[in-house]
Amino acid sequence: MNDNIGLLIVDDEHLIRSLVRKCVHWEELGFHPVWEAESAEEALRLAEKLRPELVITDICMASMDGVSLAEELIQAHPPVKVIILTGYQEFEFAQRSIRAGVSEFLLKPLDPQELQRAALRLKSELLAIRAKARAQDELTARFKRDMLYARTGFLLEILLRQVKPEEIPRRLSSFGFDPAQAGIQAAVLSLDRSAAEPEAAWRLRAAACMDRVRECVGGEERIAFFSDVAGRIVLLGLCADSQLAECCLRFAKELEGVYIGLGEVCGTFAEAHVSYRQAVDALCSARLCGTPGTITRYGEIRAEKRLTEDVKLYLREHFADEELSLPAVAKKFHVSVGYLSRTFKQEAKINFVKFLFKLRMERAAELLRSTDQAAYQVAEAVGIRDSRYFSLCFKRYAGVSASEYRQQYRSKK
Repeated sequence: MNDNIGLLIVDDEHLIRSLVRKCVHWEELGFHPVWEAESAEEALRLAEKLRPELVITDICMASMDGVSLAEELIQAHPPVKVIILTGYQEFEFAQRSIRAGVSEFLLKPLDPQELQRAALRLKSELLAIRAKARAQDELTARFKRDMLYARTGFLLEILLRQVKPEEIPRRLSSFGFDPAQAGIQAAVLSLDRSAAEPEAAWRLRAAACMDRVRECVGGEERIAFFSDVAGRIVLLGLCADSQLAECCLRFAKELEGVYIGLGEVCGTFAEAHVSYRQAVDALCSARLCGTPGTITRYGEIRAEKRLTEDVKLYLREHFADEELSLPAVAKKFHVSVGYLSRTFKQEAKINFVKFLFKLRMERAAELLRSTDQAAYQVAEAVGIRDSRYFSLCFKRYAGVSASEYRQQYRSKK
């Protein structure tokens, strides 16, 4: 802890300044640095720049006297302490000094021991003021930190639906939020991690990621940030103009290996859990089939779900078409083959080819049980022109040939 006190000596006579500087061992007593000014105007400029805590000034100077200087210093830079040096013939200035808030006025000729005692007494006062201010700052910082933890903890409880709806408005107000505020939106960030990356290295990257988020939005009142129970970083836009999407774009560019899921804008805080759940779903989608450094919006995966359901329905209605294939269906729905393949597998949890194979084999099994059609006829009915290929496919599906499957079914009846 630094207990040094900055000292400024002011006098328009170099000899007096030198005397004041040399008559006391200032540095040994903890007065450091020591500056000098040859006029009140220079003293004011130095005080603005250097912020000395103790000023020793002569009372008589050319353009501004020491009392006037003290008044300006005390008003502009509290808790600066001022010692005025005065002669007996200038004693009337002492009364002005008291009114101005001067800490000490010492009579000339200067007594070094008296000056030292006065300076040390003021140093003790200044250090006490410092300690009190430091304690107050620590208390304020602790209060802000505790409030921040409580505030973000409460927001996380809302997202996890751990707060009763009727309690939300009151608790929002207690944290300074407007319960009627609309336009809440959530985003969730997660870092990519390879199997070969050591735990310690990954934790360092995660900490650096959080530090960067803190730098960007730590002072932003429109966006809150915190970690959820899974260790992901949650960004919560607190109003319609939070610019959360723009913030996510910046993170996508700056943070290495980050996946970002963005929920849709919802109504009030009471509905924030919806946007958070959407953001988590979008993040999961991004990790399954996206690439790091991009944003996956919930609206996009909702469209992917709709596409997948439409393709499933189309396959169920047209599986008997022997020309049916992934490229043909992609062309039908005006999307690329790669996009359809990736989206279908992600949403249906089974790839396109296996889904179509399953549809055809289930229908073939149904025809073998309910009709007397020959195997080649069943094959054609499910979109497979080559009967030998059909036989191989069906045996792989059912574990027995088509004829054995029919016999086994009828023997059980």
